[in-house]
Amino acid sequence: MVRRMLKSVIFIVAAALLLCFVISVPVFAGSLAISPNTTELEVLPGTTSSMVLSIENGLERSYNFRFSPAQLFDHPDGYNSFPDLSWIRLALGDTLLAPGEQTWLTVEITIPNDESLVGQKWAISIDISCAGEPLLNNSSTILVIVGHASPPHPEWVIGGGIMAVCVIGAVFWTRRKDRRRAEWTTGLKTKHWL
Repeated sequence: MVRRMLKSVIFIVAAALLLCFVISVPVFAGSLAISPNTTELEVLPGTTSSMVLSIENGLERSYNFRFSPAQLFDHPDGYNSFPDLSWIRLALGDTLLAPGEQTWLTVEITIPNDESLVGQKWAISIDISCAGEPLLNNSSTILVIVGHASPPHPEWVIGGGIMAVCVIGAVFWTRRKDRRRAEWTTGLKTKHWL
C-alpha cells in the first residue's frame, strides 16, 4: 500500500513538473497566426492570379520564418496534386518577425495557356517554417480551379449596337414623314408640319 501511494505521489509530481515545463516554454506561450487558412482561387489558362496571406508572430520572441510552396498529401475531395510548383511565385523571402509583428505574403499562380487544363482542380500548400523550431511550422491551403474564359463582351459593342438601332430608326422615321408630306393632297405649302 505504501508502494502504491509512493508511485501515485511520484506520478503526480512528475506530471506537475512536466506541465510547468510545457507552460514555461515560449513556443506554447503564443501562436503563429496565418490568415486565411484555406483559399479558393480561380485562374484562367494563360493568366496569373495572386492572393495575399497575413502572417503574425504571436509568440514571445523574434523568429526567422521561411515560406515555400509544397504538395499536399491529404487532398480535399475532388482536388488533385498541383502539377508544377514552378508555376507558383512567392514575393517574400525569409523574414524575421518580432513578437506581435505582422507581414503579408503575396502568392502568384501562373497557369500555362493550355486549354486542356480547363476544369481541373488542384490543392497546394504554402508552408511557413521556422528553423530549429518544428512546433512553429504552419501552412495555408490554396484550392486552385482552372476556369474557362468567357467570350469578351466589350461595352463599346453594346453601346455601338444601341447607337446603330437609334440611327436606323431615325432614318426610317424621317423618310416616312417626308413621304407623307409628298402625298399631301391640298397642295398647300407650309413650313409648319405637325
